[in-house]
Amino acid sequence: MELFVPVMLFFVGWHPNQPGETDIQRLEFLFASAAECEEAGAKMAKEMTQAANGKSGVRYEHRCMSAPALTEYESVWQNHLKSTK
Repeated sequence: MELFVPVMLFFVGWHPNQPGETDIQRLEFLFASAAECEEAGAKMAKEMTQAANGKSGVRYEHRCMSAPALTEYESVWQNHLKSTK
């Protein structure tokens, strides 16, 4: 059996003159590998930063993270069921 762990892509946006104000966004789709995520994330973060250049001045970076294991979802669901009884 092959282990398959999807990868989530996040973007962190910040303005150089407002270091305490950051924005974190997660795309609503997953990648099949970290390599696919890294490639897409680097391209999209560069495009987002270029689009903001001369407008808001926000800079963007990307981060790729593995999605939680199914056992984590099952655990939180079981805990939720127990707490709502």
